[in-house]
Amino acid sequence: VDLVLLWLYARTSLPAYSAHLQVSSFVWPAALTAVFLAFLAALLVVDRKSIGATWRRKGFRGLTFGVLGVLLACQTALLIVDDGPIPSSSSTEYAATPGVVALQRAVGSSLVGLGNGSESSGGLDLGLAPNTNLPFGIHEFAEYDPIAPLTYFTQWRSINGSSPGFKTVFFFTPGIPNATVARRYGISYVLEHHGASGPSGGVFVTRVGDEDLYRIPGAAEATLVPEKSSVRWPSTDASGKAVPVKLPGPSQVRVVTNASSPQVLRLRVASFPGWQATIDGRPLAMTPYLSMMLQAHIPPGEHVIELHYWPKRFTEGLVIAACAVLGFVVAAIVVRRRYIRVERERPV
Repeated sequence: VDLVLLWLYARTSLPAYSAHLQVSSFVWPAALTAVFLAFLAALLVVDRKSIGATWRRKGFRGLTFGVLGVLLACQTALLIVDDGPIPSSSSTEYAATPGVVALQRAVGSSLVGLGNGSESSGGLDLGLAPNTNLPFGIHEFAEYDPIAPLTYFTQWRSINGSSPGFKTVFFFTPGIPNATVARRYGISYVLEHHGASGPSGGVFVTRVGDEDLYRIPGAAEATLVPEKSSVRWPSTDASGKAVPVKLPGPSQVRVVTNASSPQVLRLRVASFPGWQATIDGRPLAMTPYLSMMLQAHIPPGEHVIELHYWPKRFTEGLVIAACAVLGFVVAAIVVRRRYIRVERERPV
């Protein structure tokens, strides 16, 4: 009933992409509801006689409302603990300030980093607050996410010499002090406070609001670095040739390489467990680069490298769920057979 009411009355006239996301958000709840109703109907069919013999309307009603109350309390507790405010929909897009519009025009689809604004919080007071950059279509090297790997925070300072942000509240807002660090992560632009010295090696572009925008020469989403040894990786900051990256879908990456000698492909994609890579349709081993990204050995010639994201835990979850459903079905059948046997053995 809740899903039907939300579908009828809670949807609003959002922009095309936001409306698509809103409609898609109904898929899983609807699917889970359908599975639950089908399973409940199957149990009622299998055990309808015993249910009819022991039917207690008041008891059933009390049990129903009790279960619903517990579920509602659990969901409310989850929202409070997870610090997840209930979102609201609006028929208008986020209002873009002149500074945001200028930033959109200047950087396009390039990755934007935050300058080394504060020693304690990195670039937290620069650019857009993490995740609010998404409605404006700006790719920012920062995030607010409780499931971000702790290595983002624990290893950043030792590798790059600047603050990673606030680990205790999951704000990953690393300061980008120079062009070398920016190129490591494929950051093409860096924002810094107006009047402050920008990242060394960066090229001033324009003023954006009360901040200055710097371009990073040589930054790219993916680079091919000449391979000098098949057993050792190139140095961290070895220069490479930029390679175009295509994203066919939200969990897919496609790169085409062409080189006359063995290369190392360094791909600025978060190295979360679950990426499977292929080269010309064959499995390709990927190795973490700077603990946050991916790299792989690529033989000479023209090759198509494709990555697909499918975490192992998701497969395990599907298997466990299937086993649970099968277990319930088997249990229902066993209970039904026992009931029939008892009924047959009962004296007339």
